[in-house]
This record gives sequence, C-alpha cells and structure tokens, in this order.
Amino acid sequence: MHMGVIPMNETPGQLRLFALTKLQPEELGEKLVQELSGISGWVTRMFFRSRGWTDREVRIGRQHSRGAVIFGQAGYRRRECATVDEINACINTLESQARVMLAEAVELRKKTHGGIT
Repeated sequence: MHMGVIPMNETPGQLRLFALTKLQPEELGEKLVQELSGISGWVTRMFFRSRGWTDREVRIGRQHSRGAVIFGQAGYRRRECATVDEINACINTLESQARVMLAEAVELRKKTHGGIT
C-alpha cells in the first residue's frame, strides 16, 4: 500500500517505479522531441499518458524543447510540422500567460510587506 504523497494527475494505480521526472528538464525536453519523432500531426495528453508521461512531465518537456514542440487546443505538435498560424497562436498564448503572471507578481509584491522589495 502506497503511504506517501501521490503526484498530481496520478492515482495509486498509475504510479510508476521509474518516473520520468527523475530526469532533468532539458532531458525531458529531448525525450519529448524523440517521442514526437516521425509524427507530423497533433498529439494529445492521452498519447503521452499511454507512454507513461504525466501532464506535468509533458509541460516541462515542452518548455525545455528549445522551441521544437508547440502546444495548442489540439494538443502538442512538432514546430517543424506546424503552420505559421499554429505557431503564432502558441506564441500569442505564451505572451498572454506571461503578461498575466507578471501582473500577478506585481500585485503580490505591492501587497507584501507594504511593497518592500
């Protein structure tokens, strides 16, 4: 019986003995690119889950793929197989998320200890 903390997105029946998360982020990025090798279309989270990846590992891998993998509503795709519109949509999403996160950080800083930095 598993008595420790269960990683997010996993149930006890899904726990793996050798989690990919033991890899460094850069290694996850390389491994993600390898997983998508030879696949030109969009790939969903279910594809990666069937190969033992957690959602978190896929996100970290994509972030460290050096721009080789994009994301969108349809899932994940190799940048070299994506259209310009698909790439721009991914870029726009990333920039929007960055603006929201920066605004949140600024607001938190203002409310923390009277705005002392």
